[in-house]
Amino acid sequence: MALPLELSGVERFDVHDTPTITPRWRKWRRAFDYFLVAKGVTAAAQKKALLLHLAGPDVQDIYDTLTVADVDAHHDEYAVALAALDQYFQPKVNVPYERHLFRQLRQESQESVGQFATRLSKQAEYCDFEERKEEYIRDQIIENCKSVAMRKAFLEKHDLTLTQLLDIARAKEAAERQANVMEANPPSSAGIKTSVYATSVCAVTKNSGKRSTPVVNCTRCGRKDHGARDSQCPARDKTCRKCSKTGHFAAQCRSKAAGAQTRDAARSAQSVNMGQTTRRTFTRHNVNTVDDSAADYAFTIGQSATGDNVVDVIIGGVELKGVLIDSGASVNVIDRETWEMLKQHKIRCQQSYKSDRRIYSYAASEPLKIVGIFSAVVEVGHSAVEGKFVVIEAQGRPLLGYQTATDLGVLKTGLQLRNNVNKMI
Repeated sequence: MALPLELSGVERFDVHDTPTITPRWRKWRRAFDYFLVAKGVTAAAQKKALLLHLAGPDVQDIYDTLTVADVDAHHDEYAVALAALDQYFQPKVNVPYERHLFRQLRQESQESVGQFATRLSKQAEYCDFEERKEEYIRDQIIENCKSVAMRKAFLEKHDLTLTQLLDIARAKEAAERQANVMEANPPSSAGIKTSVYATSVCAVTKNSGKRSTPVVNCTRCGRKDHGARDSQCPARDKTCRKCSKTGHFAAQCRSKAAGAQTRDAARSAQSVNMGQTTRRTFTRHNVNTVDDSAADYAFTIGQSATGDNVVDVIIGGVELKGVLIDSGASVNVIDRETWEMLKQHKIRCQQSYKSDRRIYSYAASEPLKIVGIFSAVVEVGHSAVEGKFVVIEAQGRPLLGYQTATDLGVLKTGLQLRNNVNKMI
C-alpha cells in the first residue's frame, strides 16, 4: 500500500514571464530536486508524475506538445521528460556572451566578498567553465574586488584557492568592522570638554530641535566612509604640514597651535560675499591664546586688508570673495552672517558641531561667543584642503588662518604683509 506523500513546499511554475523564464526554471528545478531527496522518492515513474503534477497545468500542456525521446537503458522516463522540459525552457546558451557578462561583474559598494562570489557563481553556470569554475571565480574576485588592501592580501598568497580566498576575505571584513566599532568609541582626552554632534550637512533646519546621531570621522583625513585604521585612508602615508609627522592631514592635526602674535590697529574694509558688496566698519580687537585646555586656538586682529592678503576661495562648493589671509591666526574664522549665507547656498560640509573651545579677546575676561565649528573642503585654484572654521557671533571679513593658507599655498610673507587679521567682534 502506498504511503501518503505531503506535496506542499514546491510552488507551481509560472510559464508566462518569458524574459526571466530560463533562470526561474533552473531555480524551480533545484527546489524540485531537493524535494525528491527529502521525500525519498527514487522510482522514475513516480518522479516523472511528481514533476508534472507540481509544475502545474501550464507545464503539463507544454509537455504534451513536445517531442519526447524514447526511453532506453540509459535514460528512464523521468530523465527523458526532464530533458525535454529543459530544452524547452533553456534555449541554447551563447557561451562567449555569457562569459563576457561574467567578466563585467564588479563588487558593489555594500557587497561583501562572499556575496560577490555568489553572484559570480550564478553567472558561471552559463559559462561552461567546467572543472575550472572556481579558478575563474577566484581570478574575477581578485581583479574586481573594491578593496585595494584586500587585493594585496590575496596576491601575497601563492596557489590561492577560492576557499582560502573567501576565508581571508571574511577575516579581514570582520576585523574592519571591529576596528570601526573601536574607532566609534575612542577614549576621551583629559582636560578637553567637547560635545560633538556631526550632521550630514552643515545646515540645520530651524524647526528641528533634535540633535543628530553622532557620525564617526577618520581622525587622519576627516572623511566619514572609514575609520583611522583603514589601510586605504588617503592620509596614511602623507606628511602633516603642521607638525611634520606622517599619517594625517594638517586639518586633522591634534598638535597645539603656537601662541598667536598680538597686533594693535583699526581699519575700514569692504567685504564681498557671493558677488554682493557691502561697506562695513571694523573695530580693533587683539586676541591671544589663553592658557586653558579648551582655548587652544586663537587669532589676532589688525587693520591691513590690501589686495596682497585677500583671496577668493570656494568653501564646501560655495564661492566666497575677499577672504583675508593672516599668518598670525591659528584658526579660520567666519562670522554668523556669512555662515548663514553659506547655508542658504547649500554648503557641503564634512562635519558640524558644537564646541566648548574658548577664544578670548586680548586682556578680556569674557570669551568670544562661538556659534559652532564646521569643516569643509577649501579650494583656491587647483589646490584643495579640508579646513575647520570657527563661527562666531559677530560681523566681519572671513579669515583664513596660517595653517589653511599655508596648505593652500596662498600665504605670502614679507615686509608688505603685517600678519594682521581684520575682524569685528
